Amino acid sequence: MAVASHPRLLVEKARQMGKVLLCLKTSVALGFLGLFVCSMAQAQTEQAASLTCDLATCIQFALSRHPDLQVAEARRLAAQSKVEFEKAQWRPQLDFKGESGFLSGKAVSAFAVTSKVTEEGIPQRDVSAGYYLGSVSLSLPLVKEGRLLGLQSPSIQQARFGLTAEERLQSARHEQIIYNVTAAYLTVLKAFEMVKNQEQVVTLMEPQYQLALTQFKQNLIARNDLLLAEVQLTAARRDLVVASNIRDQARHELARAMGLEAPATVEIRDPQLPSPATPPLPSLAELLSFAYQHRPEIQAQQAQIQAQQEDVKRLQGQRFPTLQVITEYNLGNAIDPSVSTPSVSTNWHAYVQLSGPLFDFGRQTQKIGISRALVTEAVKRMESLKGEIAGEIQDVYTRIVNTRAQLDLADKQIEQATEALKLSRAKFAQQLLPESALAAAQVTLVNLEQAKTLTTYDLILAYNQLELVTGGWKAQVR
Repeated sequence: MAVASHPRLLVEKARQMGKVLLCLKTSVALGFLGLFVCSMAQAQTEQAASLTCDLATCIQFALSRHPDLQVAEARRLAAQSKVEFEKAQWRPQLDFKGESGFLSGKAVSAFAVTSKVTEEGIPQRDVSAGYYLGSVSLSLPLVKEGRLLGLQSPSIQQARFGLTAEERLQSARHEQIIYNVTAAYLTVLKAFEMVKNQEQVVTLMEPQYQLALTQFKQNLIARNDLLLAEVQLTAARRDLVVASNIRDQARHELARAMGLEAPATVEIRDPQLPSPATPPLPSLAELLSFAYQHRPEIQAQQAQIQAQQEDVKRLQGQRFPTLQVITEYNLGNAIDPSVSTPSVSTNWHAYVQLSGPLFDFGRQTQKIGISRALVTEAVKRMESLKGEIAGEIQDVYTRIVNTRAQLDLADKQIEQATEALKLSRAKFAQQLLPESALAAAQVTLVNLEQAKTLTTYDLILAYNQLELVTGGWKAQVR
């Protein structure tokens, strides 16, 4: 018996081993699948957290996904829906109503309870039965808000001006994001320039420290001179660390300007100084006149003023009667079996309805007064906005003029420092000047060249800001 059952045990063990192997294969497959999904998610996270682009690509990326632009687009769509909604108020409207229930008792109305008869002249009697009622009505407004068939309706006009305002504000936000990305990009370029120049300074300071250390070991200089050289080298290295941190922070700021979530960062594809476009400046009065005509915020505010004026017209039009055509079809029947010979009752009713206010004790007048006050507020806000824009243009205009003068001075300073460096090298070759003085002349030239580069970035940014605050002046002169 044991011998006979032995093959069965082997078969059973083989089946169990097959199940175990199947479970192991499934677990391994699921594990690899999990690792693949995790690696894909990690790759997507890394791709979202790090982006390499030039200025044009960074701007395009920001315009495609910046949340502020998405908010502006949502507001524009809402304003567009408001226009369609106001238009729909003048279209025919089809409604239906249905009910079913149980009725028990006598007719209750002022006529029935006083005369003991119904409106049809039938004596009051008790009824008790189930019923259903249904009706379909079609209404068409003819005159409303003092307008016929919606022609030049203040509500529609108000919604249209509101849409125009949102479109202009969206355009303003679009230009602001372009400027923010450009400014952040130039800040990153400035940071790269600072790091590069500071590396040169460290490179120039290290031989001076090594020379001072050698001279100290040979008892040629005092310990104070060695410590002075060490402090200078340490300070240069400290400035390099600070410049590197500023560069990293600028890359994070660029990511935020592009609409990326923290801790995202952006790598610059080509950290080179762009050629500055510095067209001649017109007069300040011309720039102000151009800005008042092209600045999207002013256009948006003008649309808001017009929208508020249309609201005054809408409220004034509500004083006039409203005329509409209404037609109804009704049917009903009793559903109680106790009612003999039940039949469906129907009727059709078409009529013109005229309704309007007679006297509201000044409520509508107060509404109109509030709306007119809002018009005045919008007009004054326009004046305040123009004043702010004028101040922005004057600030940028002055900054451009001052920066140009600074660049002229930087050119002269670099020219003088270059000649001084040549003279120092000649004296050093004749052993008339120590190496530390030569290194100091080189550091001075490096610092002046760095200052000129940073000033050039400031001038480029100032022209971009001038384009922003004037509503596109730079684009007009290209």
